[in-house]
Amino acid sequence: MKPISASASMLVFSITVLASCGSMDMSMPNPPSELKAEAASGGAHLTWKDNSDNEASFMIERKAGTAAYTQLATVPFDTTAYHDANVATGMYMYRVMAMPKDGTHGTSTKYSNEVTLAAP
Repeated sequence: MKPISASASMLVFSITVLASCGSMDMSMPNPPSELKAEAASGGAHLTWKDNSDNEASFMIERKAGTAAYTQLATVPFDTTAYHDANVATGMYMYRVMAMPKDGTHGTSTKYSNEVTLAAP
C-alpha cells in the first residue's frame, strides 16, 4: 500500500487487488481431453487433445486390471501422442494429466478422461 494523500486527521491508502478470473490458481493448466487408446504395433497408441498453453509436460498413467494407477511416462509440453510398447495381453486403463510448470500437482490439477484398452 502507498499513501495517496495525508492530512492531520485522515490517511488514505491505495490498495491493488488482483482479479482471479474465477480461478484460485492461474498457474494450473487445463486438463487434456479426447484421450483415445488403440492397439498398434504390439502396444497401445495413445492420443489426446492439448487444452492448455501453460503445461510443462504431460504425465501418463496406466493401470492393469484392478491394480492402482502408476506413472508410465512423462512427455514434453505440446505432445499429443504416446506409444506404450510394454503391453501384454489383458485390460489396461490410461489417463493423462497436464503438469504445471512448478512441477507440482494436487487436487486442483485434473486428469483427462479415462480410456480402456483390451490388449490381445
